[in-house]
Amino acid sequence: MAAWSSSASSTGDGGAARRGAALEAQHCRLEPGDLVLVHTGWAHWYLTAEPGARAAVRAERRATGFVQSRDFVAWCWDHRIALPSHGHFAVEVLPVVPESDFHASAPEDSGMMHQELIAKLGLPLGELWNLTALTADCRATGRWSSLLTVKPLNLTGGVASPANATALP
Repeated sequence: MAAWSSSASSTGDGGAARRGAALEAQHCRLEPGDLVLVHTGWAHWYLTAEPGARAAVRAERRATGFVQSRDFVAWCWDHRIALPSHGHFAVEVLPVVPESDFHASAPEDSGMMHQELIAKLGLPLGELWNLTALTADCRATGRWSSLLTVKPLNLTGGVASPANATALP
């Protein structure tokens, strides 16, 4: 598992240089099969926010995340990422950026890259992961890698599941 905690490293242009800089700052090196976790604090905020604030945020349909680009898909492939995860309700930035590489291939999804990641690369996506406690532990210990197990529910025909994730130092 490789993780970083910085909204600046996961938003904006979503480029490999930003991801690489974040990993370098935390002395992490990606290895085949790694899960990449991005902490912004949003999931913790959402869980502790008033119902009215949560409803307003859901209605806006805005999220930080990875920018829709073939570069990100290639980065996941080249590094043999097993799962990208984000603390927001979407792994990718919402609304979809106008320059998304996927407007033609995913018009029904307004250019989202979910189809590229899930169907073409076989990547499960981790969304709404509350990484606040894990991030606090990583900051306290200076260790940003661990063994992370993810056991989704075994549902025939299911399209989503709670992650049921556990990180072990």
